[in-house]
Amino acid sequence: MNKGLSAFIAYLLNCMTKKKYKKDFREVLDGLLYAWEKLRRHPRKNTKGSDNETINTFSKDYTLNLLDLKRRLLEGKFSFAPLRRVMVEKGREILVYRVEERILAISILHAVFPRLEHLNSNHDFSRKGLYMVENEEEIDEPEFEGTPLAVEKIQNYLKEGYIWVFEADIKKFFDNVPKQKIFSLIKRHITNKQVLELIRQIIYFDVEPSSGKDAKEYGPHKGVAQGSSLSPLLASIYLYDFDMYICSMSDVKLVRYVDDFIVLCKDENTAIKMYEIVKKKLKDMEVDIYELGEVHKTSGLEKTKITLARGYGAKSFDFLGLTFNNTDVDISQKKKDEIDKKIKEIIHSPGVNFLRKTKSIESRLNGYIDHYKKAHYSRTVASLVKIINFAEKELRSHYITIYTKITNRHPLRKLTPEIGDRLFRFMGIDFAHLEREVKKPITTHRP
Repeated sequence: MNKGLSAFIAYLLNCMTKKKYKKDFREVLDGLLYAWEKLRRHPRKNTKGSDNETINTFSKDYTLNLLDLKRRLLEGKFSFAPLRRVMVEKGREILVYRVEERILAISILHAVFPRLEHLNSNHDFSRKGLYMVENEEEIDEPEFEGTPLAVEKIQNYLKEGYIWVFEADIKKFFDNVPKQKIFSLIKRHITNKQVLELIRQIIYFDVEPSSGKDAKEYGPHKGVAQGSSLSPLLASIYLYDFDMYICSMSDVKLVRYVDDFIVLCKDENTAIKMYEIVKKKLKDMEVDIYELGEVHKTSGLEKTKITLARGYGAKSFDFLGLTFNNTDVDISQKKKDEIDKKIKEIIHSPGVNFLRKTKSIESRLNGYIDHYKKAHYSRTVASLVKIINFAEKELRSHYITIYTKITNRHPLRKLTPEIGDRLFRFMGIDFAHLEREVKKPITTHRP
């Protein structure tokens, strides 16, 4: 966006804000343009809300749209519409906000975060809702902010002798959070009536009716929609008391990422005891975990288990897309499969030109490398090399196929080095360093 135009739009928006409005609400109003500039970088630009508006269509008249949004907020005429149901892979249903509602949620987040930040514990490594807002790369990976720090903590705890790992995730956490309890927590720290009303509408959301037999039902008393930028922050606030309670106990360590967590203990008996304590505490909070050893119906995996992570008889455990295997850390097989699948989806997506696909892959691979290379483990680096080579191979194969059909020739033999150089230079990869890490030659993009 042109800086002069951006400044002029900000001036128009600020002129509409009257001095009588208190600080929190003024910050929400004044932050709308900033929120839009962040949202427009989001990779899912064609996702439609209940009004069929997308980021791309909103951007055509974004100045008038933002002015109209601010006018309705000032006049007290704005209200959140029922959320749109969208079915995604594996029959999972997500709820989608309108574009203007997503802008408003980001602006609210920036206005209230300083007043709620102290309710985020040091044991929670999730993004707190701010990662997508601040990140300027076209990649939507919420784990990228906190995972390296969490890995460092886990490795240190294991070295200190906390070698028994009790791992669990909270059952359908976002579906079961009590609305009244979480809103009461918010009201203790936010007093502005206009801002509270907007947050109340986000918590007590409505959903479009659906005639589908598999449509999910949403109750009036429980559940927070995951589509809002505020949702991770609301989760962190609600689980703050849980974090403090567990960490007040001696000889245990907690590492949590939203509703996934591990409790590290020095012996098996303590780990078993912590399972009982955690289960009781969460039930008091009106949420729950799976029974120890219970197999999940969909995934076929144990959601709650206790593992010896170091020493004789140690077994691996997965957490945050990584496999911890004694002293080694690697990208988990499940995460590798997800990455490969996503790369294929980008390359084979219809109606998208080659350069746009290349840019999308650049951004995604750059994110993975910046994220996982911080662990500095040879297995993780080797996995990254395989992912990079897989992406290049898929890109080359698909591009040759396209050009063969059109021109019956293979210009990629000339273009590949140039495209490859740009791709890997963009990611800042040092192949000599990677070769030393994995102790074997690496096949680069050059034919």
